[in-house]
Amino acid sequence: MNIYCTKHELQINNTPIHFPIQFEQIIAALGEPNRVVNNEKYTFEKTYVWDALGIKVMESVGAISNIMLHYRHSDGLKVAPTQLFDGVLHLDGNAFVLPNHPVEGAFLKGFWTVSRLQRPEDKQPFGVSIWHNKFFEIPADKYNIPKLNEEIIEFTDFNFKLCIIQILMYEKELLQPKFDIYEFIKWYKQRTIDTEEERFEPIPEVMQYFKQLPIPKRFAKEITEIYQDGGNEIYLNTCLECEGYEDYWDIESTEDTKHFPHLKSAVLCYAKPHILDELKAKGIESRWI
Repeated sequence: MNIYCTKHELQINNTPIHFPIQFEQIIAALGEPNRVVNNEKYTFEKTYVWDALGIKVMESVGAISNIMLHYRHSDGLKVAPTQLFDGVLHLDGNAFVLPNHPVEGAFLKGFWTVSRLQRPEDKQPFGVSIWHNKFFEIPADKYNIPKLNEEIIEFTDFNFKLCIIQILMYEKELLQPKFDIYEFIKWYKQRTIDTEEERFEPIPEVMQYFKQLPIPKRFAKEITEIYQDGGNEIYLNTCLECEGYEDYWDIESTEDTKHFPHLKSAVLCYAKPHILDELKAKGIESRWI
């Protein structure tokens, strides 16, 4: 068992591991786990255990959050492999040895971070956790608005534009980068965005980003249907915490449909009452969600 980890790359038994970590990647590297332990309190979490390898991984909301290697036994753990990790973990090319004394901080800090596993009552760490810090070294120009040397769509209704961004950015992944509100908050330098005080309304700088984001006309043919839902990623990435009944994103005009000749259907939850009838009048099959 060989695990190679640098700040930017992770490989387990010659299998590259990419973010976000999907369970299929772990299976390819380790084989099938011999145990699965469900979290009784948080049903969206579970732990997969490879007892013979001394490894367990945690899954939360469908993705692997961290990979844990147990070098020593520690009393009181709810879930632990029966055997210890006897492979080799290489950090930046050097074979890692777990210290026999208390430690602070991470053993490796980067996009891939390796930190200690240690309970408060333990005198030294009993293992390590490998996890991804997706906010590490965000490129300084990542969320700069690009200037395109091509025709762009001029929108009348911003909230209609958000529906289009949902499709082109989050579903078809044609608009890059894929916007992440938490990453943007860490990237933004002109002021400190308070994630507690400002979490219940759309963040102005985020809304301004999407307003200025150019949409190439060549993408118009990709739009055949619109499906609004409170759980759409575009809404989750404009407001940190919303209830789903807000009117921030209500479409007020159907004029922008002229840009999308292949648009044939729309399912709406954020729109003024007259919008549904106007869409139907334009030959677009429409209904409320």
